[in-house]
Amino acid sequence: MPFGTHVVQYNATDPSGNTDICQFTVKVNEMPRAQCESPPQVLHGIVSCQDRETLTCGIDYCYSGYIQTNNQSYTCQKGEWTPKFSSEFQTSSCFKPEPTKLDRNYTFSFTCPKLKFSPLDLRDCIRQSGLCPSGDILLCDKPFQRIEGKHLSAEDLQIWTTLEGILPYQANKNELITRMDVHGISIANYFTNGTFKDVCHQLKCQFEKIKADPIREICGIGTVEYLMEGRKTCRKCGPGWYYDNGDCVQCSEGFYQDQFGQQTCEKCPEGTTSVIGTLIKSECYIEVIVEKQASSSSFNTLALIGIAISGLLLLVFVILVVLVNKWRMSANKKNSDDNTRRNQDSHTGCSEPQSEVYDEIKDDAVLEGYVIYKPGDTISCGVYETLPGRERVENPYTRISWRNY
Repeated sequence: MPFGTHVVQYNATDPSGNTDICQFTVKVNEMPRAQCESPPQVLHGIVSCQDRETLTCGIDYCYSGYIQTNNQSYTCQKGEWTPKFSSEFQTSSCFKPEPTKLDRNYTFSFTCPKLKFSPLDLRDCIRQSGLCPSGDILLCDKPFQRIEGKHLSAEDLQIWTTLEGILPYQANKNELITRMDVHGISIANYFTNGTFKDVCHQLKCQFEKIKADPIREICGIGTVEYLMEGRKTCRKCGPGWYYDNGDCVQCSEGFYQDQFGQQTCEKCPEGTTSVIGTLIKSECYIEVIVEKQASSSSFNTLALIGIAISGLLLLVFVILVVLVNKWRMSANKKNSDDNTRRNQDSHTGCSEPQSEVYDEIKDDAVLEGYVIYKPGDTISCGVYETLPGRERVENPYTRISWRNY
């Protein structure tokens, strides 16, 4: 619901066409601060918060007929609730007290040789005598649970009967015990004076004695004991929990329970699971979604690693291409220089490689001891003719490469 006040209306119609309307108001308040998660809602009660120096929440009240068992205040400090909400906060902070059971066992001893005892026969015997209690005292409603018999020997028969009183919360316990004792004594007198033989023809036995056990105050199946202001009462195990041998136990993973006082939890639908203590079926979630999220996260990580490796390989490839291009350019330049030198050698008609290249020699510079040849004259490689009448003088310029200007 959005924040604000809302009117909720229920329309009811019975098979006879009678109709009625029920309305109530719901007010949704925005949490003053968002430092902590919203406090859990309480079944059959209202949680309220106050924003003062710190955000404080607690149970405001429980609905009519429900008892508030939690008066604790919870404070939001550094993003956490102090103290922390217990696992039973939602289901047990407001509970409807269940009646307590008062049990008193009676043991009747008979001398009854070779009698085949049946709880139904004894129940009918007591009923025909008008001794079956009613209302909040029980005996004859469950003969196989409240009436038992056993031969201790070939002649000794013992019969156990259990009177059960239902004690509502805040009811008068002593008054109920007194009425239970009255019924117990009436049944004991019925067997003691022997009048049962006139009614219970199948029970042809001699009554010996009766024994009454002390009253036991217990909680029924699906409920556990709870002390409220020093008074014992019973409460049902709430949703998300189940009853197990006198205790309330949270439903395990993959199970849920949306009812009170149950002895088992319901399994989530096929292919779904749940967290511990799940209250309703709709909170069961699909496991595949969680696995896909984990797989997607792993895939993203692998994809990033793959992209990084691909980028590194691309960088190495580019560097190799640049180096190869540089090597090719250097090799081409070297080949070009070699070709140029070969061409120059072919122009002079000399096959001998030239090791040095000298600057231009001016026309008026005559090399001593050598003849100046004119263009068109034949020159033998490495052979120079001397002037007549002069001896050949070693010239420091042993190799000359001619250039055309």
